[in-house]
Amino acid sequence: MTMEEKEIFIELLKKLKGLDWFLIGGFFMEVVTNGKRKGRDIDLVIHKNDIDEFARRLNVKAQQRKLIKNGYVIEDYAIKTKFFGRNIEVTCGYPKKRVLGEMFDKLFEKKIKKKYYGLKFFIAPLEEIIVLKAVLFRQKDIDDLILLKRFKVNYEFLRELSEDQSAWKKVKTNLLKIGYKIK
Repeated sequence: MTMEEKEIFIELLKKLKGLDWFLIGGFFMEVVTNGKRKGRDIDLVIHKNDIDEFARRLNVKAQQRKLIKNGYVIEDYAIKTKFFGRNIEVTCGYPKKRVLGEMFDKLFEKKIKKKYYGLKFFIAPLEEIIVLKAVLFRQKDIDDLILLKRFKVNYEFLRELSEDQSAWKKVKTNLLKIGYKIK
């Protein structure tokens, strides 16, 4: 992380102060791997009760959106903007079914605090990212899954998250292909 990037994240963390949030996507990978995998953009999940406040702090408006992204049908309330020249995408949850259920509340309960370059970030539970990447299973996802293999995985929670997306068979099959030890 360059000093310029660090300054951007210091400013972002100021905007997030007091809100309930966690990182997903590429910057999640950068933080969790201590820079072995660089993220380009910033993907955040912000609690549904805080997203409008975050939008106000960024001087933008959150909007309803419905789209298909990487095979996921996304129907959420979101922000897509630039922050000091970096793309930032913010959601309060995906897909809608998971937000209406209790799974997203569980993700917020299980988020992880991680230090990176002296800054404190909240990241999604590892199992959430593994499920997303195992479902998509593009080459970049496979590369990330290989990097994530060295971390301790709660396979019971991984299965719960997979079943919540009706994807346990696909997740298990794809993870076994690349050497995950699933019980």
